[in-house]
Amino acid sequence: MEVLDAGPADAFPLVYHHGTPQGAVPFPTLERAAAAQGLRVISYSRPGYGGSTPRPDGATTAQVADDATDTVTVLDHFGIDEFLTIGWSGGGPRALACAALLPGRCLAAAC
Repeated sequence: MEVLDAGPADAFPLVYHHGTPQGAVPFPTLERAAAAQGLRVISYSRPGYGGSTPRPDGATTAQVADDATDTVTVLDHFGIDEFLTIGWSGGGPRALACAALLPGRCLAAAC
């Protein structure tokens, strides 16, 4: 899975869910604004987008809830428990899925 991590490693994590279709790309405007608020921006390309390989089961479409599971995989890789999330356009439902399905970890969501 292609993951971008911008900002200080000890800053509070903000998971950014990009629009559809799009892979994770640097977003300097968001990254600067987040850093000014003490946040670290983490984003990833959903399976089959950007540098991320398709899902192993060969599914051509995924449920939005699958992205909450993918978010957990990314956060666990970094050893992160709690996070904030935002989503733009097609990423909005993914941010809301994180809030709904990860209530112990996702402290707030905006889309």
